[in-house]
Amino acid sequence: MDKPRSAVPGRVGVALIAAACVVAGAAAGGRAAPPSTFTAFDVPGAADTYAFGINNNGQIAGNYDDENQRSHGFLRSPAGVITKFDVPNAASTDASDINNGGQIVGDFRDADKASHGFIRAADGTFSTFDVPGAANTFANGVNDAGQIVGSIEDAAHRSHGYVRTPAGAVATFDAPNGFTTVANGINGAGQVSGFYRDRNGDYHGFIRSSAGAFTTVDVPRATATVAYAINSAGQVIGYFRDADEVSHAFVRAPTGGIAVVDIPGAAGTAGYGLNASGQIVGTFDDANDKTHGFAGRR
Repeated sequence: MDKPRSAVPGRVGVALIAAACVVAGAAAGGRAAPPSTFTAFDVPGAADTYAFGINNNGQIAGNYDDENQRSHGFLRSPAGVITKFDVPNAASTDASDINNGGQIVGDFRDADKASHGFIRAADGTFSTFDVPGAANTFANGVNDAGQIVGSIEDAAHRSHGYVRTPAGAVATFDAPNGFTTVANGINGAGQVSGFYRDRNGDYHGFIRSSAGAFTTVDVPRATATVAYAINSAGQVIGYFRDADEVSHAFVRAPTGGIAVVDIPGAAGTAGYGLNASGQIVGTFDDANDKTHGFAGRR
């Protein structure tokens, strides 16, 4: 259960949940509310647009599908100018997050359909990496120090979270009671946000402290909860599925309070990124099942 149309084992479940969203409605914790302001956008020529990360400068990173359903990365400036990019020689490129230095992380698939992590520097140059021993490597979040989090797939097709230092050292981890674990975001304090699937097949968000302690994040009365980015204040953004199979974005305060976010008229809303000033980004589906990016503020 992760970003739509991605190949990460945990991400496949999210694609199924997103596909189940039919109409927007009341959220699990009460009536859902739109952002106080929001802007919808699409990458020119894209079949679908996914906004995943936003930095304190207002730059947005994400990916889009072309008419052949091949994914490519993009960078959107605060003025709305979009730069498209691909990892050289990649079969597909998925951009997941951007830090305040303009580094973008994500993953790409090669000609053999294996996935690898990448780092795109602010000047547009790429470096790639794999977690040793992993069958597939996915990079989902990056902080200003250059620490990267994501997930790996092992030989048994089970996913595990990891934290990677700028020097390339990797520590993997699993959430307690997690059958699969995916790390999605990391802030400057080393707090990690993500989600896990338990052995009953249920999805839960989590926050992992820099010392390795876990806090489970479940939106009240939700049937599934996924946590994505975590900002410097400890706010977490993500989305959940309600009893009617509808997805809603949420922002969790450090104290545990949940604010639900729905884009008006959307068939489903998902939250993926937020910065220190509370700007949020995500996606929503329209009545024609087309996915659009949005940027807003709570």
